[in-house]
Amino acid sequence: MQKQSKWNIKKKEIVTVFIIVISCFFITEFFALLFPIEFSIWENRITDTLFRLRYRFKGNEPISPYLVSIDVINSDLTHMGISNTTYSIYGELMDILKESSIKTIGVDILFINKSNFDNKLLIDATKKLGNVFYPVILGNIDSVEKTNDFPDMKKKPPSINKFLWYPRIRKEGQPRIINSVYLPFDELVDAAKGLGHIAVEPDWDGISRQYPLFFKYKNGYIPGFSIRMLCDYLSVSPDDIEIDFNKSITLKNAVFPSGLTKDIIIPIDSKGNMYVNFTGPSRDSFLQYSSSQLLSAADPAQFYQYMADSLLIISDKTSFSKDYGPGIFESSYPLNNIHLQVINTILKENFLYLPNLFQKFLMYICLTILLSTLGLLGIKLRGTRFFIITIGFYLLYIIQSIVFFFHFAWIPYILKPSIGYFLALILLFFYNIIILTWEIRLINRERNAQKEKLIQTNKLLSLGTLASSITHEIANPNNVISLDAATLNENYLIIEDFLNNIPEGTLERMDFPHHKLSEKIKEGIDGIRRNSGRIQRIISELRNFSCKMTLYKEETINVCKVITSALFLLSYEIKRIGTVHFTPPARELPFIMGNFQHLEQVIVNLLLNACHSIGEREDKKKGTIFISLEQNSKTESIDVSIKDNGMGMTQDVLDRITEPFFSTKIEKGGTGLGLYITQKIIDKHRGRVRFNSIREEGTEVVLSFPYKKFS
Repeated sequence: MQKQSKWNIKKKEIVTVFIIVISCFFITEFFALLFPIEFSIWENRITDTLFRLRYRFKGNEPISPYLVSIDVINSDLTHMGISNTTYSIYGELMDILKESSIKTIGVDILFINKSNFDNKLLIDATKKLGNVFYPVILGNIDSVEKTNDFPDMKKKPPSINKFLWYPRIRKEGQPRIINSVYLPFDELVDAAKGLGHIAVEPDWDGISRQYPLFFKYKNGYIPGFSIRMLCDYLSVSPDDIEIDFNKSITLKNAVFPSGLTKDIIIPIDSKGNMYVNFTGPSRDSFLQYSSSQLLSAADPAQFYQYMADSLLIISDKTSFSKDYGPGIFESSYPLNNIHLQVINTILKENFLYLPNLFQKFLMYICLTILLSTLGLLGIKLRGTRFFIITIGFYLLYIIQSIVFFFHFAWIPYILKPSIGYFLALILLFFYNIIILTWEIRLINRERNAQKEKLIQTNKLLSLGTLASSITHEIANPNNVISLDAATLNENYLIIEDFLNNIPEGTLERMDFPHHKLSEKIKEGIDGIRRNSGRIQRIISELRNFSCKMTLYKEETINVCKVITSALFLLSYEIKRIGTVHFTPPARELPFIMGNFQHLEQVIVNLLLNACHSIGEREDKKKGTIFISLEQNSKTESIDVSIKDNGMGMTQDVLDRITEPFFSTKIEKGGTGLGLYITQKIIDKHRGRVRFNSIREEGTEVVLSFPYKKFS
């Protein structure tokens, strides 16, 4: 029973630890749903820290040599004496590039209002080049910032249907749906090779980390400005694009500048966003020229060799454009640089991978098993060692996340698991303290119990020594009394014979009460004999108590024969109080190992107790003793049940029934050693005893003896 109890405690601890860990992760996810902005900001900050850490140790990520940027900056405007609203500068740049061998050109300027400049040069250069792409604005007109640059935005824009793409959708998702599209002025749209949106929505902290590759418009899709230029650069047609939302976008048969043809698989989320793998600060990234370098060069052709077969982006990076915002590497980042970052990520196939739901779930499972194991281990390790080991494993998890980000471009999933981990760590720490406190109390309780048991053992040893001494001192006088009683009886018989031979009437004339005296003397002699016998029985039981149980040779025993023998010995006593019902089993039961006489003594003691209990019934009616014998295959034991319908016992008596010298029949000559000795014999046979009793209804005693040979 003790082993079973320990297992139950251990099982309870395992379940409790698992519940604590799983609950902490669920609580973290629940709070993430309640405060999505705060969690999103901190998750992004952790990722940004890894970007900066990677740049510090590794420098820039691989950069394609075919990406070139021409920027209009503040010093260019000052040098040429123009303002940022004078759009003719872009026409001049485009005119210079007509002789270059640039493969694809993107002009990241919103030419929605054509009244601000002479646009003929820009339109002619766009037509001449034949590979120029322009951006469009998406959204409802009320959501677009209205400035003086776009006074005619309320006009109905030209049809964009011819610019819509219809890629193959392998799995639907939740792409952003737009209702309005605002194009450049009509002549420029006709001259452009294609259009793409520049709607990049920043995260909660203002930094743009993800790029929407496609927006849904009516029954088609509007590609992003970056992907539109890149598909032209890699000779990928819309029919060669497959979209599997929440998984990937596949650009089939992409032709790289080296001549290699292969499929490009871009990982995306359910909205079609790609996570941009930023190479580093803007100052250390791509090949960049200022517009003044080309416009003021005596021979612009000197720049053509650096732009051959390249993808070129022209953008306004003046402070007047206000196209700046917070970045990962710098507080003021040119937002139009994101197109170069997106194109470079795809060209170099240096993608970042976000963990999907299955991977997050698997990560939680691993952390749950790890934390639960550590929590159970912490019950043994305790305090400081438990805390150090769990912190050590957490640091290993962080190091693993950093390594995976550095070398495998896996976006780390750190914040929510970390909160859940430390919350579980704190609760497990307190749980370990509770377990420790409980175990200390249990140890103290067991120590006190052992102490009480030791005291009781010492008492029993003292009582045994005292009992041995008493039996020795009482036995001799009792033997003398017993012998004297026999001598007195013999002498009285002689006297009585003499008195009987006196002539009749003589004793009556002498007024001698012969008959009355004879009865009194006989009663006295019988009393001496009876009480001497009682003293002898007490001495015998005290001797059994004071002496250790002697070793005996074990043998195979048929329990049925033991019961039959005991019933034969007590047949007279049982007939006096009632009847007994015992039917031997139909089949032969397995034998047990033990001592026949000792087991017989056990059955006899229990049957005598049953008889005495029936004899105490107030109605004085005869009772019944029921005896059953069966084989218990589950516990591999022989079970004996002895049940009577006597007076029964109270719970207080049941609790003390096997204590030595405890008896409810002290005034009737009981010594309180019968059931104590019975318990010792059962223990010697590796058996168990169970008492069930109800006052005034009866008592049942169940004995169980293993029939496997014990070692």
